Amino acid sequence: MRSLSDTLLAAQKSPTSTPYVKVEIRNNIGLVTRLDWERLYEGSEDDYHHALTISGDGSLIRARIVLFEFQGILYRQRVVNPDPDSDFSQWTQIANVCSATGTALTSNGANVIHFWVDTDHLTIRYQESSDNGASWGSIQNLLAETEPIYYLAAAMKSNNDICLLYSRSSILYAIKREAGSWGSATSWTNSLQSINGIAIDYLGDWDIVITGRDENNYYGVWQCVYGDGFSASIGTWTTLKELSK
Repeated sequence: MRSLSDTLLAAQKSPTSTPYVKVEIRNNIGLVTRLDWERLYEGSEDDYHHALTISGDGSLIRARIVLFEFQGILYRQRVVNPDPDSDFSQWTQIANVCSATGTALTSNGANVIHFWVDTDHLTIRYQESSDNGASWGSIQNLLAETEPIYYLAAAMKSNNDICLLYSRSSILYAIKREAGSWGSATSWTNSLQSINGIAIDYLGDWDIVITGRDENNYYGVWQCVYGDGFSASIGTWTTLKELSK
């Protein structure tokens, strides 16, 4: 049995018998706010590999790869306080890169880091900013693999620790920088036939979404966790959970 609220009890005792219904509409899905997206810019840039992050001062930092004569050219952009009147058409050329791979950006406060794959298809390089992307340090080499690297994704914790994901065919790897020092790359313990997209975020653990094909050649979307001690042990991978197929 459910008891009546004071409001309903008062209505029950009221001399009038005309009911009314109060409807409250909230822009939520469960406890999550439903975002109303607004287009800020529609330019002439070709659709291809890209990345973005929002730094601590609200600047929008974007990167994109442009195909030119069978090679890739990496460009980057910073727009301070983006709004419909901002200029989203200005790009700075960063480097020649592998045309078949992605690029990744992540930030925490004023710290921003940008990853890409060199023209050899094997070497991951990166560049960092400590002033919300206004200026950048020198380009650094992170690692060199023995087989081609394809997709990249990165996330940063509030203490500036970083986890970078990259794929080699059907294998996903993670490499972390903790307390300023890079560790060794670790391959996951899951299995897909191929990977064609990855994303990562941090919320207690490293939360990952992967797109690709499974062992039966079905395209799908899956999620898993690379543990950081919250819902999974540090350095362990949870099994894949299917989101869509």
